[in-house]
Amino acid sequence: MSDSTLSAVATAVVRRNTEEVQGKGNFDIFEELFADDFVDHTPQPNATPDKAGVRKLYTYMRAAFPDFHAEIHWQLADADRVTTYKTYYGTHEGALLGVAPTHRSVQFETDPATGLLSMRKQPIFFDTNNVARFNHSLMLEGSLKCWNSRKPEL
Repeated sequence: MSDSTLSAVATAVVRRNTEEVQGKGNFDIFEELFADDFVDHTPQPNATPDKAGVRKLYTYMRAAFPDFHAEIHWQLADADRVTTYKTYYGTHEGALLGVAPTHRSVQFETDPATGLLSMRKQPIFFDTNNVARFNHSLMLEGSLKCWNSRKPEL
């Protein structure tokens, strides 16, 4: 397979993960896309650096934000490596990082300079994007605490 064909396939896999798994909560597709020996080089606190840890993160985010979804702005690929710049959106309806639901809409962007997904044949097997996820988790936690402390608008 040529590098350009591999790039197209890898980009489609990452897009499918973003839209179908993260955006719609389709964990059957998660099982299809993530290799069993997936390695997360920057796992979230209290998470394992593997496929189960990422699934736990995705499940946690979908529970906190049932309408969680992303808008992909652009993707760049070099053979089997893909980075994606996207904005996530959702309504905080479940506990997140110890913060009770605020019922407010949130959005946060990924930092493509810190994220890289790589494929081996097709399944995703390497991820450094959790650096961005962790930074967003900290920003989200601060935002949620701030929102939660404000008086509701009438």
